[in-house]
Amino acid sequence: MTGLLIFILIVTGLYYLPRLLFPWVMRILGKRMQRQFDKMQNGAANAQPRGTQAPQHEKKVDATVGEYVDYEEIKE
Repeated sequence: MTGLLIFILIVTGLYYLPRLLFPWVMRILGKRMQRQFDKMQNGAANAQPRGTQAPQHEKKVDATVGEYVDYEEIKE
């Protein structure tokens, strides 16, 4: 009789426990992801102020490759 009671308690616990723990776990994971997102946004904002562009880098061409020719499409 006690074995049956323990079995029923375990099955009932396995049924209700995930329902109770899932929202709590998701809330914790959501807060952690929000902190990481905020940290990334603050890092990006501090790295380069808004309204400024990164400096343009000139094209580097290896001298051994040959002559570099800019291609420009011409419509006829």
